[in-house]
Amino acid sequence: MEHLIFAFNAISPIILLIVLGYVLRKIGFINDEFLKIGNKVVFNICLPCALFANVYSVESFDNINLGMVLYICIAVVLVFLLAIGVAMLTTKEPDKRGVVHQATYRSEFGVIGLSLAFELGGNMGAQMASLIAAVSVPLFNILAVISLSMFKNAGGIKDGVKKVGKSICKNPLLWGVGLGIVCLAIRLAIPVDSTGEAVFSIKRTFPFIYQTIQYLKNLTTPFALIVLGGCFDFGTAKENVKSISVACVCRIVIVPLFALGIAALLTKNGFLNFDKSIFSAMTALFAAPVAIASGPMAEQMDNDGKLAGQLIVWSSIFSILTIFAYVVALRFLGLI
Repeated sequence: MEHLIFAFNAISPIILLIVLGYVLRKIGFINDEFLKIGNKVVFNICLPCALFANVYSVESFDNINLGMVLYICIAVVLVFLLAIGVAMLTTKEPDKRGVVHQATYRSEFGVIGLSLAFELGGNMGAQMASLIAAVSVPLFNILAVISLSMFKNAGGIKDGVKKVGKSICKNPLLWGVGLGIVCLAIRLAIPVDSTGEAVFSIKRTFPFIYQTIQYLKNLTTPFALIVLGGCFDFGTAKENVKSISVACVCRIVIVPLFALGIAALLTKNGFLNFDKSIFSAMTALFAAPVAIASGPMAEQMDNDGKLAGQLIVWSSIFSILTIFAYVVALRFLGLI
């Protein structure tokens, strides 16, 4: 019962904020224009500030677990390779194969993932999630180009890589993480005073800037989840039932079981040194639903954008149950 209560308390705030956004949209309190601008504010301002603040709050580079980074990269690439066969065997249409393939490994780590990591692991969980974002965001984008190009010659992989290369360089999330790492390195390199604090830091020297970033960080989760709920559009899913079922089962059932299960086994046997904050962040990465950005990207690369949108909606809905189950299981094992 204790584990169930913990999981319920961790997941419920996220669900309620998403439901609130959906209800506000349905009753006409917010409209499409608000959601469009809201998405821009979240992606370009709030999330980068949250990532920057979380990275900057890391006490030392010694807190960065390189084993975690390596494990995540290997796990994501393995899922990417294995899912090629799944897409080939279950989906006939070329413009849908890439969408199904992309959905298997590309999770919504920006909004739901960071929120979940904080709910499960507190500030340390959010820090680990921000560090993971530095690796996962570019990796997901690069692999997505391959997914959406390999089954359909929409400009070819080469042209797709050039386009996404530019978008990665302009990605606000990467800028937030990158600036956080640079400022953290500078802070740790600066001499300390008699109290052990750096003689110069953003928090100490420019408190008004630091507090502004903190305000935006605190705004990120509730506002992003409300906007996400308002964007839900169930539409017509009958014609894509098979593709939706395959992609959703892979994304929110098989992949988390695979990635988290192996990590738990290796940790319990002493091969990995993953603590609760790392498992909180990894749960957020691997158990989150399909990434919201996968929809526009599929549309831009001449794939089935409508199917991509459906996968976002349905994986988000059913992930409520699967995330709850993973949290209970990991809590029972003492991993979060």
